[in-house]
Amino acid sequence: MRSVARLVVACGAVVAFGAPAGVRAQCPSDPRGGTCWIVGDVVLTSIARATADGQTARCRLRCSAPAAGVLLLRDDDTYSMPPSDGTPTALSCATDVDPPPVEEGRVVRRRGGKLVLEPFDLAPFDAFVDACAGRELRILRYRTTVRVAPDGTTLAGVTKIRSVAPGRPPIASRLVARFTGVRAPAAAARADARRRARPLPACAENPAPRCVTSY
Repeated sequence: MRSVARLVVACGAVVAFGAPAGVRAQCPSDPRGGTCWIVGDVVLTSIARATADGQTARCRLRCSAPAAGVLLLRDDDTYSMPPSDGTPTALSCATDVDPPPVEEGRVVRRRGGKLVLEPFDLAPFDAFVDACAGRELRILRYRTTVRVAPDGTTLAGVTKIRSVAPGRPPIASRLVARFTGVRAPAAAARADARRRARPLPACAENPAPRCVTSY
């Protein structure tokens, strides 16, 4: 049970999209064509599960993290999540590790206006996740989908990551990060307008996950 709970907390820390209070994301001075979006606060759900000796342990953590993220959707159907000018990268880690890699990839357009973001190379991200979590995590699936609102000024997205921590027993984990974005340059005026009526605990405060064991 303890190892499952630790993994839930570690996964929550890996994709925290964190930024110091008061820090604002800024679009690169040269976006290379396309649109730039400022990512708003992120709601994270981290779940881990392991089964051994007829017992199954399942832990769940849900928290929120401030964001200083930037998403570039380019005209050539590629995307990038680069460091923003003067602010940290969108992806952060609670531990002292090397800066996260810049995520780049292709944009696949689906019906209903859905955009699927497919990274070109997950290897650097996989290495960063291992270093941040402090153990090996094999990424089985990594997918981000976004939808741009009809008026073209906001978007909503979700990143889903499935991974497994090898061991005895292996621990399967799933992390879901839901976020919103505002198209620059209007982002500064609207980014702070959306606040949850019932705020979630902050990921940075290391909230305890809820765990259950079944037989």
